[in-house]
Amino acid sequence: MEEEIKYEILRIKLRRIQELNIKAKKSLLKERIPTSQSSLSIINYCLENIDYLIPVLWKNPQMNNYQKYQVYKNTRKLKMKDPGCCTIV
Repeated sequence: MEEEIKYEILRIKLRRIQELNIKAKKSLLKERIPTSQSSLSIINYCLENIDYLIPVLWKNPQMNNYQKYQVYKNTRKLKMKDPGCCTIV
């Protein structure tokens, strides 16, 4: 009886070591790149992709037709002076 328990404990220990070995092998299969290369890829990504939230680096996006109209309408209102009481359109 006592030897069966010792045998079972050894079997459990062996199974645990085998599981750790499998995890270590999976970890070795993962692709690894140097830090300098990953930093360079991040820098390249930031330089190539436009982020409009950082206006110092990039220009604002081009206006669509509605925005152009709004700007035109606002400047037109500013140019128009109060003509008096009546306006003929």
